Amino acid sequence: MGKFKQISIEQQLDNWRNDLAVALFGMTNEEAQREGLCICCKEAVDQSSMADEEKQKYEVHALCPICYSNHSVAWDRRKA
Repeated sequence: MGKFKQISIEQQLDNWRNDLAVALFGMTNEEAQREGLCICCKEAVDQSSMADEEKQKYEVHALCPICYSNHSVAWDRRKA
């Protein structure tokens, strides 16, 4: 084989997702969650005061409920 290391498509997508998050927010989702921050507003996220649905959304998106709501509304406006 050549000089290139083969990686799975899933790993390549994770790499691109992480690179994009760093370019947009200065950190990855995992870094934001490890530090207990919202990836967007950088405010501390207290999961103990969140509803289960909000916790699930934070685990996927690393957005606090306010930022998640703001981005969801913006997305809904684009689809209309």
